[in-house]
Amino acid sequence: MCSTPNDMGNISIVSGDTGIKFGCGFCEASGPCLVRHAGNDEVLEKMAGEYGYSISAGHSLVILLKDAFPINVLTRLKEVPEIVTVYHKMYRKA
Repeated sequence: MCSTPNDMGNISIVSGDTGIKFGCGFCEASGPCLVRHAGNDEVLEKMAGEYGYSISAGHSLVILLKDAFPINVLTRLKEVPEIVTVYHKMYRKA
């Protein structure tokens, strides 16, 4: 079971490619409705937490990737039973 953003990163992102930089923000839906964050890149971790806070929707997860394409982790994310739907947006440097 994935109960924290760190669990999510270990299961689905880092296990696939150790060169991927990521940050996760997880919005809780019970109690004080905290936004937990973790990752292996400090900037991405902070941004994911901020995006999660701005969304403020319980049971939502924000994952930001660097040095990877969504296709690199999409299959592994879909294998996690707690993830129901995946939306993605890709930004490229101009």
